Amino acid sequence: MLIDTDIINIALNAVFNGEYNSALLTYRLRLKSSSGLYESTIDFNTASNGVVQMSSPIYYAIPSGVTISGIIVFSYEDSTTLVDEDLTGKTFTTNGTYTVSSLSISLGV
Repeated sequence: MLIDTDIINIALNAVFNGEYNSALLTYRLRLKSSSGLYESTIDFNTASNGVVQMSSPIYYAIPSGVTISGIIVFSYEDSTTLVDEDLTGKTFTTNGTYTVSSLSISLGV
């Protein structure tokens, strides 16, 4: 079966970029942590080849002693979770920065 990536791109752009839909949702990326709430809005580039990617890195200032153990991507308006991934825990022994440099979401069969 041949999947038309143009159709997939249309679907991704409708969901993540508000194309063909006036009700654009706000997507947030939340870090799972041992302390505090670390959350930022994500902007996405136009979908290509069945993949949509966040448009720029997100930087979080993390205090000493906090462990980051995963990420959650969700829609702010209705709290629908798109990604909920555990990561190898990283504990900050000094104040530092946690960078999410790329995030890709694909739609396919």
